[in-house]
Amino acid sequence: MINSIDTFKVFLLLTCLAVTFFCEGSVTTYRVSSVKELKEAVHQINLLPTSLPVEVILADGDYENATNIRITHANTTLRSQANDPEKVFLSGSGMQNAPYVEVIFDISDVVNQN
Repeated sequence: MINSIDTFKVFLLLTCLAVTFFCEGSVTTYRVSSVKELKEAVHQINLLPTSLPVEVILADGDYENATNIRITHANTTLRSQANDPEKVFLSGSGMQNAPYVEVIFDISDVVNQN
């Protein structure tokens, strides 16, 4: 016969396992290896709830003409696959005679709600 103490122990164990799963596995990860993939990933990320932590892992290499990537999602981390920032190079199209300033990332609309 199962008593209430055993039932409570099982319930407590299952609750702890669920909390651990949701706390440790709650980062959504996108892996990209081109400017096109990076822009598509950021577009998808901007549609997610801002409370969801997101990580973009960039394959090591050069990302040429990576311009106008607008991040509006808070809790977004960008990092290189090797965890070495010197392994990823993001470049724009260079200085031009233009009436505006070209940027690689626009994160001005991100609101951090801590």
